[in-house]
Order: sequence, then structure tokens, then C-alpha cells
Amino acid sequence: MRRNRFVLLLSLLLLLFIWVDYLYQAGATEWRVDRQTQTDTHDDDVDDLMDAHVCMCVGMHMTVQHNALLKWLIFRFFVFIFFFVLRLTWLDDTTQHSTAQQAWLACLLASYEYSTRDRHRHRLT
Repeated sequence: MRRNRFVLLLSLLLLLFIWVDYLYQAGATEWRVDRQTQTDTHDDDVDDLMDAHVCMCVGMHMTVQHNALLKWLIFRFFVFIFFFVLRLTWLDDTTQHSTAQQAWLACLLASYEYSTRDRHRHRLT
């Protein structure tokens, strides 16, 4: 029961990171247009946000590595978020190839690994 609460808390934190990242990217596009000379410091901030996404994925992987149902639910959650963000950002030319989109893809691939890891292990044995 405690593990389920912990995973739920991690999922909510991840959702918070997702919205903060999205809002930050939306504001950062305008910020780049206004202050093009300061893009280097801004890019470092975006890299830090991507690192936060990766750390969250690793933490969730360590927490739910033995629970197949939670793996499946987390995978579905990431798929939903990925396509939601794809619709919002990748269709907009101003944010193409941004670091945040690479973070979304990393989250999706990590969650896919969660859902398929046990199946591959059973095939090998």
C-alpha cells in the first residue's frame, strides 16, 4: 500500500514537472525572441529541466520494477502525455527540435522499457 502511494506521489510530481516544463518552454520562446543575446544561459536552464525528467524516470523505474500493473499504467500515462505534448508543441514551428521534446521522447522510451522488461525476461528463461 505504501508503495502505491509513493508511486502516485511520483506520478503527480512528474505531472507537475511536465506542466512547469511546458509553461517554461512557451514563455522561453518569447524570451528568446526578445533577448537573443542571452540564449546560452537559457539553454542551460532547459538542459537542467531535461535532467529532472530523466531523474524522475529513473526513480519511478527503481520504485515499480517488480509491479507489472503499475508499469503498464505508467506506460499508458506517458503515452498519453507524449501525444498531448506532441499535439501542442511539435505542430508549432517555433518550438521544433527543442530540448523539452527530447525529454518527452526519453520518458516515453523509458516507460516502454518498463512495460516490456518482464516479458523479455520470461522469454529468455
